[in-house]
Amino acid sequence: MVTGEVQELSLYNVHQVSLNRVNPPIQLTVSVNRKEVLFDLDTGCAFKLLSEEVYEACVKTSPWIKTSLQECNIKLKTYWFKEPLPIVGKAVVYVDYKGKNFSLPCIVIKSGGRKLPSLLGRDWIKSMQLFNSNSAGTITTSNIVSAGTVDQDVVNLKKEFESVFDPHRGKILGHEAKLVFRDENVLYAIKDAVEEELKRLVNSGVHKPVISSEWASPVVVVLKPDGFIRICADFKITINRFLSKEHYPLSNPKDIYASLAGRVVFTSLDLSEAYLQLPVHKESQHLLKINTHAGLFQYQRLAFGIAPGPPRYQKVTDRILIGMDGTSCHLDNILIAGKLRADCPKKTLLVLARLQKHNIRVHVDK
Repeated sequence: MVTGEVQELSLYNVHQVSLNRVNPPIQLTVSVNRKEVLFDLDTGCAFKLLSEEVYEACVKTSPWIKTSLQECNIKLKTYWFKEPLPIVGKAVVYVDYKGKNFSLPCIVIKSGGRKLPSLLGRDWIKSMQLFNSNSAGTITTSNIVSAGTVDQDVVNLKKEFESVFDPHRGKILGHEAKLVFRDENVLYAIKDAVEEELKRLVNSGVHKPVISSEWASPVVVVLKPDGFIRICADFKITINRFLSKEHYPLSNPKDIYASLAGRVVFTSLDLSEAYLQLPVHKESQHLLKINTHAGLFQYQRLAFGIAPGPPRYQKVTDRILIGMDGTSCHLDNILIAGKLRADCPKKTLLVLARLQKHNIRVHVDK
């Protein structure tokens, strides 16, 4: 009944205390202001009730959610007692249940030091659509089950799938994780040029396309002074640290300068795409896979950026040019020196003949 400005409502049952409870309450967990709260579902209760302690805990959990208590003009009485329940106030809280969000009112009551249950009443049941009902308010179906039924279902599942609930770490069967570095973003201005360069490398036997790979390295595109591009693999973040070092010394500039003493005529040869002229053993090719925006490719020639590349290439060129007097090589640069003007052309011819024998190309413009 309503008396003045005070609305007086009766609750058929707020809470039942029993030492030997036969029927457990129907419960469900709902997130209130980001805090999980266990509720007793009570269709006999017109409102959603929270104890003062539970409400304060919900407010502290998410202080950024603005929630404030307001004066409440509703009086609540239990079925057995005529004295009204002490109400602290009413508030609107943020509710999340099964992925759905609600802003719903609740009534906060004083517990007086007692541990009171949180009751989910008919107002929330209707707003959250926990029951399906017809226009007359008659319940037709329900998606709420008792806590006891759920507990027994869990016990049965644990027995049926014992290995699944084993606390020890499992090992997934039939699947393995393959890790591949993503391709680096290529500037749109040079994307066409990169694709043309990849086609050229495939046609010349440097690359071959692959469908899949256990791993692959990203690429770095370098713009050369002549306007062309060079595609380098970024092996430093993938395999370089795992490769064996090649213990072969590179040419020392001081030694090269010392060998030029007394020489007055010089010829310089620049090997064209030097590394890419050296084939890679088939057993090593699978390590040299790259991931590009145009797909996966595998090097069949020595790649730029590979850690053992420089000493390995230096070793090969030194062996090819061994015994050539007045000739020194530092990676892809060959320097030929003569004491007389007539010496240098002769030595150059001998070096070119040696390079031709080993099918090595020289950059004609240099």
